Amino acid sequence: MGNDLVELRERIQFARDETKALKSEIEGWARTAFALRPTFTIDAGAPNTTSAGTAKIYAVQTAEVPTSIRAKAGVIANELRSILDGLACQLATRNSRSTRNVYFPISKSKAIFESDGVRKIKDLSKADQQTIVDLKPYREASPLLFGLHEADRTRKHTRLMGCAGAPGSIVLGNAIRLTDTSHTDFKSVIIDGFDASNLHIRGAPDLGSAPLGIPVLLATGVPVGMPFGWSPSVAYQEPQELAREEVITTLQRFADTVEAIVAKFE
Repeated sequence: MGNDLVELRERIQFARDETKALKSEIEGWARTAFALRPTFTIDAGAPNTTSAGTAKIYAVQTAEVPTSIRAKAGVIANELRSILDGLACQLATRNSRSTRNVYFPISKSKAIFESDGVRKIKDLSKADQQTIVDLKPYREASPLLFGLHEADRTRKHTRLMGCAGAPGSIVLGNAIRLTDTSHTDFKSVIIDGFDASNLHIRGAPDLGSAPLGIPVLLATGVPVGMPFGWSPSVAYQEPQELAREEVITTLQRFADTVEAIVAKFE
């Protein structure tokens, strides 16, 4: 590891630690800010061995995402984006050049990168410039990196929303855990003795687009009496590049991306 990059590595670890703390805060808030509300359709002739009908399950968000959670997500994204600028400055120092007007470019398009972006790294060595060029740090080639840039750029007004889109957010019966909450139909399936032939998971509900207290349909055809677990989370509502992406998973991916970029210059 280059000694001049130790501080950047420590800042990445700081961002990871803050993300873990934010995860705990989100989980604590979600335990009281969401609810499940079933409506029942009773069918005395249903073939279930342990129930007599099915239910529609609605998800309800009862409290806004706290300002503290929004602020902390923004601060973490800002720190990770700033680390990349710090990296560019350190590379300029390695090249015995001034750090003035030196930034790590992340551009909206390849054309913008090839004009404005490359000017921001002109004081780096030719080899380091080429390494950054090879990363293709612009929207169409590196959408995650551009998402980090946008999350930082718009963090003062970035909105977060409640969702159920985190992997493993739905548990059926005592054993089935869904790791993908896209639309899912169950056909000719028995779950813990319950006939789930008409069970349909509607996918991750966008609770952020519904007013507080308004039920959003999560699943239909749920056998009455069958255990149905749900773990809500928080996702980005904006910017566009991150819409509906789960916050904690995205921040972790940001950290992985920044760490991989820093490693290229060690």
